[in-house]
Amino acid sequence: MRLEQPFRSQNILDTNVSRETFWFTDSMIELTREVRFAIPSTRFARTVERLANSWSGSASDNLIRPMVALQVTVAGELDSKSSYICNIKLIDDLVMQRIVNRLQPQSECTQRAQNLLDFAAHELQLHLPPSLTLRKVALHLNPQIVFAWQQGDTVMLTYSEQFEFSAAHRLHNPNLSDEENLALFGKCNHISGHGHNYVVDVTLVKHQAASDFDVRAFQTIVRQQVIDRLDHKHLNCDVAAFRELNPSVENIAKTIFDWLKEPLKPQKLHGVRVYETPKTWADYFGQDNVM
Repeated sequence: MRLEQPFRSQNILDTNVSRETFWFTDSMIELTREVRFAIPSTRFARTVERLANSWSGSASDNLIRPMVALQVTVAGELDSKSSYICNIKLIDDLVMQRIVNRLQPQSECTQRAQNLLDFAAHELQLHLPPSLTLRKVALHLNPQIVFAWQQGDTVMLTYSEQFEFSAAHRLHNPNLSDEENLALFGKCNHISGHGHNYVVDVTLVKHQAASDFDVRAFQTIVRQQVIDRLDHKHLNCDVAAFRELNPSVENIAKTIFDWLKEPLKPQKLHGVRVYETPKTWADYFGQDNVM
């Protein structure tokens, strides 16, 4: 049974480099380790000894090179002596030696994110010890864009991008009395409403062929279908969908999913996450998707 959802910072590359997140299931524990590194340039020759999973990513120099973060999630049983699934240095060493140190400037793996993700997942599957199961590999190109490989009943590749809008809303149920609304929603029921800087993660199931996906078209659809409708609006008053529907963060996530599902075809929309605050968010995956 999952006990706790970890906080996802909007500034992934600025969070603790050794962020280990534990998920509890009925029989196994999942551990996530993040490794930060720079994509090699033609002017930089790297060696294994110079690489380390440092706070700011490897390696420290004054060259302008893309920085990325690779998150590796593994599942396994606790070791009786250490209480670890595995020593996190094992993941660091595998990523650095089997993946990062083998990247070549201007290669397919350094030019296309999906190729790098596929390469990383392949190497980790080959070289992780049998006691560990690879559950997920997520490549964060920046705090707002993530490619992910996930192992379930079938392997799933996803693309996630983050958007934002500012809006006001009032939480109110017209079927309740004023006293009941105040007791249920507190100050969120104030007649003038209140505002949030919402953050929205939109996740697609990605085709194997990188050429199948037009990022600009995707961004345009999200802007037209979601951001233009909601940004700098009072949701209860200005947005038809919420004139009768209470604009809770749960209903906002479901509404955005419904707005995007058809326009994004033939791409398959996997899920929508809406952050009302950094501590409160809702996910909606649709009836056809499995979490």
